Amino acid sequence: MTGTRIFFILFITTSLLSGQEIDSTFFQNDSTFSEIFFDSDQIETNYFDDLFDLLYTIPSNLQKGNFSFKSRFKNQFLPSLPNNYKGNSYKFFNRLITDIGKARLAITTEKDPGEENYFDFINLSLMIKDIYPISKIILGSYNIEFGEGLILWSPFRTYKSSNDIFRIRQNKNNLNQYIGSGETTFLSGAASTISLGDLNITPFYSYRKLDGYKTPTGLHRTENEIAKKRINKEIFYGGMLNYFKKDIIEAGFLFYNQENQNFYSLSYKSKYNRIGISGEVAYLNSTAFSNSVTLRLSGNNFLYAKIRYFPKYFYCSYSGAFAEGDNSNNETGYYFGINSTLFPSLKLDAYVDFFKRSSPDSLFNFFQRGKEYFVNLTYQIRKQDELRISYKLKKSYSSPQRTSLKLFYLFQLFSELSLSTRLDYVSVDCAPQKEEGYHIFEEISYRPSKNLQLNFRISFFSTHSYNSRIYIYERDVSGIFSNFLAYNRGIHVYLLSKFTISDRFKLGLKYSDSLKSEDFDSISLKNSNRNNNLTIQIEAAF
Repeated sequence: MTGTRIFFILFITTSLLSGQEIDSTFFQNDSTFSEIFFDSDQIETNYFDDLFDLLYTIPSNLQKGNFSFKSRFKNQFLPSLPNNYKGNSYKFFNRLITDIGKARLAITTEKDPGEENYFDFINLSLMIKDIYPISKIILGSYNIEFGEGLILWSPFRTYKSSNDIFRIRQNKNNLNQYIGSGETTFLSGAASTISLGDLNITPFYSYRKLDGYKTPTGLHRTENEIAKKRINKEIFYGGMLNYFKKDIIEAGFLFYNQENQNFYSLSYKSKYNRIGISGEVAYLNSTAFSNSVTLRLSGNNFLYAKIRYFPKYFYCSYSGAFAEGDNSNNETGYYFGINSTLFPSLKLDAYVDFFKRSSPDSLFNFFQRGKEYFVNLTYQIRKQDELRISYKLKKSYSSPQRTSLKLFYLFQLFSELSLSTRLDYVSVDCAPQKEEGYHIFEEISYRPSKNLQLNFRISFFSTHSYNSRIYIYERDVSGIFSNFLAYNRGIHVYLLSKFTISDRFKLGLKYSDSLKSEDFDSISLKNSNRNNNLTIQIEAAF
């Protein structure tokens, strides 16, 4: 009952305050360092003028037309799907976005491989902005990013990298319209942000049907998966308060109730001279926190440190905090990083991270410890040419120690043609013997005009087993992040082409093919495992 009362008090308070004509200003920042910690918009308007403008301009906006459409088809030819899958191997994605003045309507549909229903997932959301004092109202699908992501974050979790300063930059305490195709970690209902001077108030409510799994995937391919489709419900409600003071401080308070559990959190972000601090403290049966300090030495030289503590039984299904594990629970960590321009042509990115957790299978706190070291040097040979060398050593909890070395070289042959080469080496201390892995690729990028881009890559790899696997990032059609997983022995190729047909139409095509085998030589491919995919994407604006 306490959570319910807080929720309704927030709604009543915002309703009463919304009738007052209070000037609202989101401040712009002067320095580069301020922009890292403070972001701003500006709203100077009147409620009735904005509402009239929204309604009056609907006919003219509809007549002009302001629509964007994206449709994507993907098919995996080999290997074939299991016999118990109900649908075909096609993957379909469609998204229509309509902008009508200050309103944006988005509709997304998706069918995964193996699913029978071509509209298995439908995502619908409507956002209206800048109707004073309401800066944003969303009906349908949305997500909220708060603080360091301890208890509430978007589906796009931030993982460890050498550029943690940009993770701090994303600490905005934002309400966002969700237009993606991920079927699990988003909210659906109604939410609004009301701006009253330096104060933002964001009440929200969500009601969703979830699959009957402990960890829902959104996949409905077999009889068992279909039988458990959306048989559970989730009620989620709460509110967020944010206070902004130009170039001085941002502070926030978040409360929400999920399935009769109350979550509380405080966040802050501030700077003084060359020092910036940010962090979050959250409570759910126990207290968790994540705090960061950033020091700007000079120019683009930064030092930063982060300490995080997530208790053993602290768990949130919507968390997205910086962590070693997949969830923000049962972990303590100390992270130190540097971004430095040593010379005009030489840049250093490095970090160290020490972390530990209590043994999950023990009644006592026997700690499992891990460590990670990373160093990356980037040398700008010419304006167009770049050489990168990186080294990483990692031992995570009970997993074996893993050492990797990467060499990447980008060479601009002509203004339209560039070549890139990458070499990877990995060593894993597996029992009973050490495993090693190698990978090399050569990629050609050709762009004869601004309307055409072609990329071709061929990769060769050899590892002892899956334990010594190597993840390789590769280009894809817009809106897709792709990694190729190289293990055993084999070859991987892809061809990507992007065409700008006109100002209103774009076309993307990608074909990829790989051959893997435990016993691979130049003459034969035994026990082969072939994986080939075709992706076609059309983007239109009208």
